[in-house]
Amino acid sequence: MATSHAAYQSTLIPKDSKRHSCRISSISSHFAPVFPLAELILVLTMSTVLAPLLWVPLKTTSDVSYAPSIRQTIIQTYQESADSYKDEISALDRCRQDALRGSAGSDITGRDLLYKYFGQLELLELRFPEVRVPFPWKDAFTGKEISQLSLAYEKASVIFNIAATLSSLAAQQNRTSTEGIRRAFHNFRCAAGMFTYINDNFLHAPSTDLSREVVKVLVQLMIAQATEVFVERMTEEKEKKPFGLRARVSTQAAFLYGSVIEDVKELVNKGIFERSWTWLVQCKHKYFVSLAQYQRSLADSASSKHGDALARLQIAETAAKEASRYATSFSTSYTTASSAGSATLPSDAATSLLELTKTHLALCNEAKVSEQRDNDLIYHEALPSEAALPPIEKSSVGEPIAIQEVYGAPEVQKVVGQDIFVRLVPLSVHQSSSLYSEEKAKLIRTEGERCETADTELITALEFVGLPTSLDKFSDLVNNGSSRLCEMTEPPMQVIEWAEAVQQAKEVKPIERMWEELTSLRNKALQDLDSVEQKLDTDARDCEQMRVQYDHLWEQQPSSNYTKAWRHSLKSHRESLEAARNLLDVLDTNDEESEMSQMKNMVTAIQENISRLQAIKKERHGVLQDLKERIQADDISQLLILNRKAQILSLHCLPLSLKSFRRTQATAIQELTAHYKALIESRRGKEVQERWTSASKRKTQATGRLEAAYQSHEEVRSSLLKGIHFYREIQTAVAEIQRQVESFINNRVAERMRMVADAEAKRGHSRGGTQNLEHQ
Repeated sequence: MATSHAAYQSTLIPKDSKRHSCRISSISSHFAPVFPLAELILVLTMSTVLAPLLWVPLKTTSDVSYAPSIRQTIIQTYQESADSYKDEISALDRCRQDALRGSAGSDITGRDLLYKYFGQLELLELRFPEVRVPFPWKDAFTGKEISQLSLAYEKASVIFNIAATLSSLAAQQNRTSTEGIRRAFHNFRCAAGMFTYINDNFLHAPSTDLSREVVKVLVQLMIAQATEVFVERMTEEKEKKPFGLRARVSTQAAFLYGSVIEDVKELVNKGIFERSWTWLVQCKHKYFVSLAQYQRSLADSASSKHGDALARLQIAETAAKEASRYATSFSTSYTTASSAGSATLPSDAATSLLELTKTHLALCNEAKVSEQRDNDLIYHEALPSEAALPPIEKSSVGEPIAIQEVYGAPEVQKVVGQDIFVRLVPLSVHQSSSLYSEEKAKLIRTEGERCETADTELITALEFVGLPTSLDKFSDLVNNGSSRLCEMTEPPMQVIEWAEAVQQAKEVKPIERMWEELTSLRNKALQDLDSVEQKLDTDARDCEQMRVQYDHLWEQQPSSNYTKAWRHSLKSHRESLEAARNLLDVLDTNDEESEMSQMKNMVTAIQENISRLQAIKKERHGVLQDLKERIQADDISQLLILNRKAQILSLHCLPLSLKSFRRTQATAIQELTAHYKALIESRRGKEVQERWTSASKRKTQATGRLEAAYQSHEEVRSSLLKGIHFYREIQTAVAEIQRQVESFINNRVAERMRMVADAEAKRGHSRGGTQNLEHQ
């Protein structure tokens, strides 16, 4: 696309406005966004004209058969009949044929066939590491055929074709759409990852195309083109990226192309690469240097650095001229190469590159002229030298995608499918599997013995403490207690008098009603305290909001100067209420009920521990059975094939073990013993065991408990009366504070209303004076 900037301008500016073009240009560049017309041209240019992208040629081969070598290995190494695996051998040969024929089209189907074949080669090497088949491959660049018996050579050649196919898919994407740009970017990175794998794992290449010298250059070219596509994506996106970011990514692209120029030249001189590659790489290097400086000039102009912007536009124009010159050389070289049958660039590569560079040169020239005119008429900034300009930082955006990541994707795993020779198990694996079976049987015996030992320990521990039989007398007492309570004799007169006194006090005013009154008074006091604090906080907040709104016009003093004493009193009352609440909480307890509750808790804990031990025993036997079934079904043959260096897998990989049950049982027995010991050594427990020895002793103990209960009753009533009196005094004090605070706040509110009116009047007067001055 060779349309100049002036041609674009003629279609965008009305004809009757052309005579004012100089004035419009200067005014628009001063008040409008930075280079709006130039930016539009850049978008239109990159949307319609795209730089050609090169791809790597494919290696070619001829058909071979795995049958002789694999059949011999099956017979000698596996000692099995080779005829039993003739279908698998045929499937492997067909997999290779499909991959090599399908890759000729360089489409998605060809890529998937290559993915599948390489995946099967990886699995094949696990079973047949010494397979010897003559693999003939022609060099992708020189055409020289080299044949080797190494499976590694076959794998490297297949990976090379995968990378070449990915580069072809990337280069031929429709990059006018967002999805096409995304796919091109991803495929170039995957191709770079494949070439990187060859470079790192195949050190002694038999052919030129697999040599580290060539592969390193291909990696750099793939990453450079991925970065180039990312630059296109930044321009295509609806939400435009900042000019500074575009400049940094463009600088990265220029750096990548520049770093590979000398290597490409050397390989071209050796007759490996096409000569057109040299002109293409040099052209793109200069193009992205120019584009980076142009984008940075837009950022500088937006930052009012017009001198820097003009200097960068001059650099951009110079680099754009060099890029255009290289594009012309590329066009001549590519035309010659095309007649010789080039297969690494699109047919319109020369035309596209010429149009792109010429349009970009026109854009830089027009932007420079516009910026020069504006600087001369408006800004008058001095132009710094190129050395004085800050360098543009690089932003790396396209790292290689490793082959492990590519093959780790679920869709690629699905393409590879199941191992073709999944039925074939090596003899060493059989031996390891046999040893593994012995270990499994040993594990079952060990866990079975542990289970029996744990059962014996459980029975012995329960028999030692006489459980659960010895718990019956405690359970009867806690649950009913009727049989033993009937043995109690008639109560003494003193007990009867205590009972009558309690009854009379209850008729006057029951404890429950006194407790309700106390609770109500306490809650009311707390509510009043909260209300007073909330009013003080609201007043302080309103005052400060008015101070923020009216600034120096607000003269009301902060309420904190007057409310310190009240807040201190509120805090003191609240602390007194909290201390009183802690003291009065003891009224909720009862010695007799507490003792009986402790008895019930201990008996319940012992019963729960016995049930827990029985459940542990049942679960232990269930897990043992499950362990036997899982061990019986456990087969590690495929794992041993995938990891041939492993002698045998550890049985610790099995998630089930009975060791934890034994520890849990021991803990439960300890808890049960502790609870039972506490039960029989408690005062109530000893009483249950000795109650048949002395009836008088039981009566004395009962009388003592009743006396303690009566005393507790009297203490509770006395405490409640004191508490009610305390809370009434607190409520009176809080009410007085509440009255004073409400009066204070009412005065404050009235004062604020007056001050608001005064402040509004002063503000209005100030605004009126300012307007009169401006009018004058």
